[in-house]
Amino acid sequence: MFKYALPLIALLVACQPSEQATQNQSPSQSQPQAPQSSAPVLPATQSQEISGSLIADEKLGSTLPLASTVGKDVVLNAPADKISLVAFGYTRCPDVCPTTLVLLKNAVKKLSDDEQKRLTVYFVTLDPERDTIDVLKDYVTLFHPDFVGLRPQLGQLEQLKSEWRVVGNKVPTKNDNYTVDHSTGIYFIDKQGQTAVYEPYGTTAQQLATDISLFLQQNP
Repeated sequence: MFKYALPLIALLVACQPSEQATQNQSPSQSQPQAPQSSAPVLPATQSQEISGSLIADEKLGSTLPLASTVGKDVVLNAPADKISLVAFGYTRCPDVCPTTLVLLKNAVKKLSDDEQKRLTVYFVTLDPERDTIDVLKDYVTLFHPDFVGLRPQLGQLEQLKSEWRVVGNKVPTKNDNYTVDHSTGIYFIDKQGQTAVYEPYGTTAQQLATDISLFLQQNP
């Protein structure tokens, strides 16, 4: 059977480990490392099942137009001719966000050329105050030239977080600076614009690539 959606509170971990957040994290979350896998993706078969959580019933997503690093606004949950993979974070994140983007890069590399052409990877900043479009573009393309950064306007941020039910809280630090404690994981959006699958932090590149292949079979 497919896994069902976890309680949403279980999907949230802090990017910056405060004392309380560190106590709540699993070892893989408190010491994130870039997932590595050299095993090839096996051809998907009808007997295989997506290992991520099915979350279509959670009705997550937004139709807000978001500024993008490719020069045109993107509505994540609008019908499209490709599936979308979505992660939230910010460019100054020291560990979780780079690890997630490396994971996405490694998973995409395991797909066939045809599969790669049928998906788009989005990184949505939860720190639009500092993450301009230029900053986002420089950041996401460090990991893959085809990754797309999305930036909500400051006035859109709270609505975006509410509709996706993600966390993105400023945590003050020294010298009037701040970090952002935020939700983790990767979301799959189907071609009809429905947020359908959640992949938790700690998923391997092999697991993610296999799930992408299966999801593409469901969205021909």
